[in-house]
Amino acid sequence: MRTLRLSLAGSLILGLLAVPGGSMLAQSSDPEVASGPGHAWITPVSRTCSEPDQPVVAGDGDGFAWFRDWTYRCRENLSDPRVTGDLTGSYNDDCWADGYCVYWGTEELVGPDGTWTGAYHGTVEPGDTQTSYKVMTGSGDYEGLTFIWHGTGMRGSGDGHGFIYEGAPPPMPTE
Repeated sequence: MRTLRLSLAGSLILGLLAVPGGSMLAQSSDPEVASGPGHAWITPVSRTCSEPDQPVVAGDGDGFAWFRDWTYRCRENLSDPRVTGDLTGSYNDDCWADGYCVYWGTEELVGPDGTWTGAYHGTVEPGDTQTSYKVMTGSGDYEGLTFIWHGTGMRGSGDGHGFIYEGAPPPMPTE
């Protein structure tokens, strides 16, 4: 059972990274949103990743498994050159025997004129349907900008959309 869980979790990570040589499909964007001052609508073009480093892997023997500190490196190619560049991330997850997982980590994306840093989190349901949310802040020429990304769909499909805007990231809701 542990081997199955580790295999499923490994497949999760490779699917999320759009395995080496994989690509995402381009999506149409709303021209009014994309051309507005101070903000841009972002769609995926492609992502190519190298083989990730080996993570710290553990499980409880009853089908619960987790990965910690899995470092990955990708070439991110999105519809806006500011979010196209070399991406390095750290991946963590908790997965249950029924196929549900939660994952989280941090990423740094070095673009042509600055760097984006931030955190992401998401879920995977049985059948490999995933949802993710990422918030990154810019530095260098991107100082004062925020990049938000929302990914959905089947693992490895690369479906998603994002938004760059002037200003700080939104506050997290409180109870």
